[in-house]
Amino acid sequence: CTTHWWLYLLYTFAFLVLSTAPLCMTTNRIGPVDEPTRSWWLNGEFGVLPQGGTCDNKDLPKTADVVIIGAGMTGISTAYWLSQIYQRSSLVLDARGIAGGATGRNGGHLWPNPRSSFEMETTEELLKFVSDSEVDCDLTKLGLVSLTPSSKGSEEKDDDDGGDDWGNDYDTWDEKTCAQNMHTDAFIAGEHHPSAAQFWPAKVTAALYEASLPHLTLCAPVRVLRIGSSAVGEEKRQQKQQHVVQTDKGSVVANQVIVATNGWTSELLPEMKPYLIPFRNQVLMTRPLKVNWTVGAFSVGGNGANQIYGIRRPDGRICVGGARALEQPNAAMKISDDGTLSEVVGTHLRRFLLQSFPSLFDRFDMNDDVVEAEWTGVLGHTTDGKPICGALPSGVFVAAGFNGYGMSRCFGVGKHMAHLIQGNDEMVHPYMQGVKPDRFFSK
Repeated sequence: CTTHWWLYLLYTFAFLVLSTAPLCMTTNRIGPVDEPTRSWWLNGEFGVLPQGGTCDNKDLPKTADVVIIGAGMTGISTAYWLSQIYQRSSLVLDARGIAGGATGRNGGHLWPNPRSSFEMETTEELLKFVSDSEVDCDLTKLGLVSLTPSSKGSEEKDDDDGGDDWGNDYDTWDEKTCAQNMHTDAFIAGEHHPSAAQFWPAKVTAALYEASLPHLTLCAPVRVLRIGSSAVGEEKRQQKQQHVVQTDKGSVVANQVIVATNGWTSELLPEMKPYLIPFRNQVLMTRPLKVNWTVGAFSVGGNGANQIYGIRRPDGRICVGGARALEQPNAAMKISDDGTLSEVVGTHLRRFLLQSFPSLFDRFDMNDDVVEAEWTGVLGHTTDGKPICGALPSGVFVAAGFNGYGMSRCFGVGKHMAHLIQGNDEMVHPYMQGVKPDRFFSK
């Protein structure tokens, strides 16, 4: 009996030490780099995002009901739905701030798969939030065209298709229609997707943050380093599992934890490494141009590493990105550093714009004067092309691996993650059954 109490006291002491002391940084970084490339979407000149409370060792709460790691669209959406549906409070931790990861570093597309009821419902619900909340996010609903270049040599096949069947729910354009609608002879065919929209994802995420108050507490910058577990209660039958979230500012004991860090997830959860791989894409924003396309967006080259995608904003700027296949080795796979640029990709994107839409650049020299900003972003690729959303064997929840198509999924994933966290499984969309971590982890 004496031995039992000594062990209990020793365990309690060790638990308190781990729960209150900051964890020293190791030489292996976990999470995003400290100095990322500068995204146009996050440039203070065009709008300042709320960053929440900055935290030092004294400010970080010691306990929380729900801890959400990641303040992008997925993490903030989960907090939003927890507050709206269940009136539950969340502590959101992020190494940067709101939309500091892929949400604030993407291409501005909102392109749902017309064959996915989940994506169509998610997009409709997100657009309703934007409308009801009067979010100023430069939303346009002008559709997208997937183009076939007239130069056969520039059309590369790609087997990284995101794992989904997009079917044939689109209008076809012939060469003449492409020329009329895009004002160029660079393309011979197109597939027009009218359901695609274009917007400013970081501003929508900031609006979701505001709508979640006062149930949401954001602490940033806080770098999460490890997630451990503990049990509360002297009697074994009374024990309740909790999680210890260890950060560079101290530790938080939480009832439930969700990791929504997309491409950085496997750095925090090593068991995910075989199934979720980071990859980097590069994006640039032009100065305002006289764009007269009939659609709001385009894509060229399939759905994977060869794809180039772009939108035209209401102010005439073109945001274009992709072509990571040119970045060697391995087409920017396993790269989680968004603090550097690829010169070869940047050159290719510029050349593509100049050759595909020459009339837009007649008044410019062939130099960087036309490019206003250029940056990289880290995304999450899964081995089967589907997201990973649900509970891991450890009891930690994860929502990540959107394979470059997060904006039509994240808001809905956040809603159904809220149902899962609450234990309200009957409310969860059937789509979530097919993306559970169970397909990789046997229980």
